[in-house]
Amino acid sequence: MAGSTERGLLRKIVRLGIAVPQLGALSPVAIRIAAARRLARSGRRAAEDLLDDTAYRIRRAPLHSVAICFVIGLGLGALAGWRAASRD
Repeated sequence: MAGSTERGLLRKIVRLGIAVPQLGALSPVAIRIAAARRLARSGRRAAEDLLDDTAYRIRRAPLHSVAICFVIGLGLGALAGWRAASRD
């Protein structure tokens, strides 16, 4: 009888969306989910920082940035041409 009452209470808590930290802390799955969310947040922050740094560097030295992109594109084009020619 007590088990069904507890299950009913848990169902109501889940249905209402009430956060109970003690219940989440007991589950190893909840711990993994929290760790994955933290990892996703830190990855998103790192990506935003990278974009901000890139935008700053492009504004600071636009010709240098264009030259680097040109050289990288030229190198990738040469590599693609070399790979295509070697397959024939």
